[in-house]
Amino acid sequence: MHRAAQESPVSRRHHYFFTHRVLPAVFYDNPQNFLFVLRRDGTDALRASWERVGSDLDQNDRLSAVGLDCEVRELVDRTTLALITLPEPQYSPEAHFAAAVYRAPALVRFFTLESRQPGPDQRPLVCEWLQSGEHQIRGVVPTADLDAFVRSVCEQLGVVPTA
Repeated sequence: MHRAAQESPVSRRHHYFFTHRVLPAVFYDNPQNFLFVLRRDGTDALRASWERVGSDLDQNDRLSAVGLDCEVRELVDRTTLALITLPEPQYSPEAHFAAAVYRAPALVRFFTLESRQPGPDQRPLVCEWLQSGEHQIRGVVPTADLDAFVRSVCEQLGVVPTA
């Protein structure tokens, strides 16, 4: 289980940019290719992208990819979930997980499970990045747990998660 995020005026650029900018942009640009690459190359593809993002940053802003992982799940209604586990977040709004959701021909959505600032409610936020670049909060889950995140994403989609 992930720990609660610490208060910070700014999240770490590498973590934030990779999760909140690069992944949604690449996914929305070509969801079928995004899923093809993750199925074929898995975590290696994510690590290569993480390193490319880091190479554009100052040395002090680069982070290790330790913890970065992915799996692709198929739901009973032919919806594909690419579930990405991110390096452990330390500051809000860094994410614990991301989910790229696709079902041909028109279901294309990108969700994150984000850490929160210290305060009375530490439950992680389920958020969505729209193709327009808009960020929306969709709900909360009790803990930063992948299965709880998947259940919440499936609720948003109106589909049944696979065991």
